[in-house]
Amino acid sequence: HRRHPDHRTVSLTIKAPPRTPGRGLRHTASTAPTMTPTSSSSVAANTRAALAHTGSVNGKGTGIAALGLGAVLLLGACAAPSDTESIREAGAPAPAASQGLRDCSDVPKEPKANLSHCDLIGSDLSGAKLWAANLTGANLFRADLTGADLTRADLSGAYLSWADLRGASLGGANLSGANLSGANLSGANLSGASLTGASLTGATWIDGRMCGHGSSGMCR
Repeated sequence: HRRHPDHRTVSLTIKAPPRTPGRGLRHTASTAPTMTPTSSSSVAANTRAALAHTGSVNGKGTGIAALGLGAVLLLGACAAPSDTESIREAGAPAPAASQGLRDCSDVPKEPKANLSHCDLIGSDLSGAKLWAANLTGANLFRADLTGADLTRADLSGAYLSWADLRGASLGGANLSGANLSGANLSGANLSGASLTGASLTGATWIDGRMCGHGSSGMCR
């Protein structure tokens, strides 16, 4: 009610526009799916689930609900660490030891030893004399090879990610196709070594510099 200047009371009635059939929200008993985004892949999966849920909402409500859910997913994705950051934090994942690798705990770690496709994850081989040894396809993830003698050793296809090779002798060694991402090669001797197709992303090179992303065959 509004009082007119001549003290008369004027009644104003405001009517809401008629609701178009089918344009309002339809209440259902379903509950929006629980979403805990942890990576880009899970965010994608949660987005699909969210969009499927908005199928129970009609008209303008669809856009509002989808926009709100999209904002929640975006905020969750920003708050969660990416897969790449997680790997950088914990180190590159090691392949499962049970997949085609053999237990070589009883094999002597000596010159010309046959250690091909051995599970040597995290092994302490510092100062080991392994010249001319066969280490093809061996898993040496995070192995300690500081000061080891691997002269003319065959390490083709070996998994040496995050291995410590500081001061190791790798002269004439075959490292073709080996994975050396994140490995520390500071002060190592690589004279005459073959690095064809070897992955060196994130590795510390013999002169102490960090190899860039995509480094293959040589440190870039």
